[in-house]
Amino acid sequence: MHFPCSVVSCTPLTTSIYKVILRPINKPQPLAFSAGQHIYLQLLTGESCAFSIASSPRDTSTIELHILNDPEQETSRQVFKLLKRTIVNVEPPQGDCFLPEQLTLEPASPLILIAAGTGFAQMQSILHEVFARGIRNPVYLYRGARKTANLYPSELIEDWLNAHDNFHYIPIISEMGEDCHWRGREGLLHDAVCEDFDHFNGARVFISGSPAMVYATLDVLVAHGINEDQVQSDTFTYAPR
Repeated sequence: MHFPCSVVSCTPLTTSIYKVILRPINKPQPLAFSAGQHIYLQLLTGESCAFSIASSPRDTSTIELHILNDPEQETSRQVFKLLKRTIVNVEPPQGDCFLPEQLTLEPASPLILIAAGTGFAQMQSILHEVFARGIRNPVYLYRGARKTANLYPSELIEDWLNAHDNFHYIPIISEMGEDCHWRGREGLLHDAVCEDFDHFNGARVFISGSPAMVYATLDVLVAHGINEDQVQSDTFTYAPR
């Protein structure tokens, strides 16, 4: 089952990542989704491609996606060919990796979000909902990118940091060039998380990225003492080991 959406805009966030805004049209029921879910775009080939929803589930008038433009990948070429159209077909939001309606955390237990690349889109939606609910648990966003230019959108992060004293932002850069003036942390996301937490008692963790990144992170966290049932990721469903 698909429904049509108009392509409102497709604007660059970085040199290779685009923010795409879709608006559902002629949909008999209001769009509903949970923070962390994704949609499928129906390509011109008839195949479908999944993208995490970056927008807040409380604003269903439009759908925000973050999409990597990689001309060397056929699927990416097909996606951006599709987005040149004014109308695209979308499958309803789905996915079982999302912020539950009743988040059962002890007051001091942290919510840890770990995102690489465009995996930030899923975490952006989750954070919109966390802050809308007024959740007061410590919230940590570990954000990985190869280069500083891929750490988008800085204004939104700054707004969250200024508005929520329980929010902590830890950007990590993995590839340092000679011309980079980065003064923040370097290395791998899972190493940074383990450096910052002696234990994960009561924590809830969401991971978003490539299957290789997700499973590498999971393995390191398990070795550091976390239970697998404390960790959620879409990867566990679409790319099980």
